[in-house]
Amino acid sequence: MFERRHFHFATDRRVSSTSTLLSPRRAALWFTAGLLVFEALCLHVGYRDLPALRLSSGNLRLLEAISASLASTTLVFLFVLASFTTSRLLRIPYLVVFCLTLAVEYGYQYSFGRFSEVPDYEVALFAINSHILTAAVATYINPLFAIPCVGYGLLLLMVDEPSGSRRRSLIGDTLVAGGVITAFAMLFTFTASLNLYEYPLLSTAASFRTLASVRRLRSTDPGPREEVSNGASAQPQNNVVFIIDESVRGDHLSLNGYARKTTPFLDALAESGAIANWGIAASATTCSVATNRLLLTGSDMAHVWTAPTTESSCA
Repeated sequence: MFERRHFHFATDRRVSSTSTLLSPRRAALWFTAGLLVFEALCLHVGYRDLPALRLSSGNLRLLEAISASLASTTLVFLFVLASFTTSRLLRIPYLVVFCLTLAVEYGYQYSFGRFSEVPDYEVALFAINSHILTAAVATYINPLFAIPCVGYGLLLLMVDEPSGSRRRSLIGDTLVAGGVITAFAMLFTFTASLNLYEYPLLSTAASFRTLASVRRLRSTDPGPREEVSNGASAQPQNNVVFIIDESVRGDHLSLNGYARKTTPFLDALAESGAIANWGIAASATTCSVATNRLLLTGSDMAHVWTAPTTESSCA
């Protein structure tokens, strides 16, 4: 009888020790610290750039960058803590948001060596179709994002649900989540007012920083295109389609003999005799605005810089 009681006592003590080990606050702290180390080693998050920032902008700017970095990391910790202190069902939205932000930001790190910016979202929403978006995701996805996501998901399963007085209502959970999101928005609005953009960030915070500029993104939406009717009285004998592309090397077009098929549609048109190709030509300028004027008007260089325009000039 004594041995059986002793066994139950040891089991209860072991369960209590495990529960203390995986308390929400401690688990959130460990996970945030682990994520910080993981991203510092695997991504370009900006910690190595702090000495250069001090040399280029001074000690005050360095202090602002460190403060913004600490504040954003604290908010990521609060985000994780909020997920650990809610019911298991309500932890699913936290996991979805976390994994989506990591998938996006790790992809930008893999492709461009940086986190997302407002123009990236502008291009994704207004300048490409679903086919191009799907191809881009398949091309630039970074499998590393799955490692923190799996760890976070396991902790969400292992950390016990709050019980008794610590259990929040649905309204309470909504207010907590809204409070964390509002804090992210306030922080990044404040740092933007200081023109402070270059400082170390965790990937989840980087996504919230971009989303905090959603008002600026909406202001760039051109809206639906205006319908233009055909003003010609008769069908023309020949149509001229003038294609201008940006930042493309002529020697990397399969139309010009490049080994990889980079211009399959133009290749098909060339084979059918529908287009005339003059190969590689030298650009008149290194500025797209000026070059486009020359291509569209046929003017010479003397008039390029003096012609009135509503576009910004090149430096």
